Amino acid sequence: MTSYERTAEHRKRMSDRKRGIRPVMPEGWSNAIRTSMSASWERRIGPRPTCACGCGQYPKTRARKYVTGHVPWGKHLKGKVGWKKGLTTPENVKAKISSALKGTKLTNQHKENITEAMRRPDVQKKLRCQKPSLRGNTHNREALRNGRMRIRPTSLEKNLMALLDRWFPGEWMYVGDGRVAIGYKIPDFMNCNGKKALIEAFGEYWHEPKDEGIRQEHFSKYGFSTLVVWGKELGNEKRLKGKLQRFLSSLRG
Repeated sequence: MTSYERTAEHRKRMSDRKRGIRPVMPEGWSNAIRTSMSASWERRIGPRPTCACGCGQYPKTRARKYVTGHVPWGKHLKGKVGWKKGLTTPENVKAKISSALKGTKLTNQHKENITEAMRRPDVQKKLRCQKPSLRGNTHNREALRNGRMRIRPTSLEKNLMALLDRWFPGEWMYVGDGRVAIGYKIPDFMNCNGKKALIEAFGEYWHEPKDEGIRQEHFSKYGFSTLVVWGKELGNEKRLKGKLQRFLSSLRG
């Protein structure tokens, strides 16, 4: 048997034939020759298959079953309801999940370490950057209201503290950092001259008008009189000072 070396053109034709690519016919060939070659090609490797979706178009190669864009994957699921929709988790399974997520209790030493770490300046700076992004979440907003996630004192409390120290030196003490809790509620300022009086600093973003009455009613159960100062009131110091003086006068009376 005589061996011979396949030319590059021969190798290309063999490769095209395996991939289902028809040979390119020169422009000078007649339509009869083209038809004859096409028929001979289809007799050898079979007719060229059309798109499997039934559109009648031809894919780019014989190896492909579909024309680009005609693949039906996932289309049969369109409009159908997911198999989990409407199913509820049994109560015993919920209890197991809850107990597994609760984890272990923190020791006192661990709690102290967390507290010390949270007081670091770099951590405080990160919390200040994160705080605006927490306002949209209802749970986080409630936690911020109750002081669990808030950096104390706030800017509003600092401004009010400066005014109280200027107008009534030695009369009010800041306790909003959690050093005093009355019925599980932490007031902002407490009178330190023997009067059962409190001052609350309310920001308009965090509080609604109804919160004022709720706060006053809560502290009144323990014999405390409460004055609520809104953030917008700090813009008129003369009026605010008169409000505070009338509150102190009512306590003396």
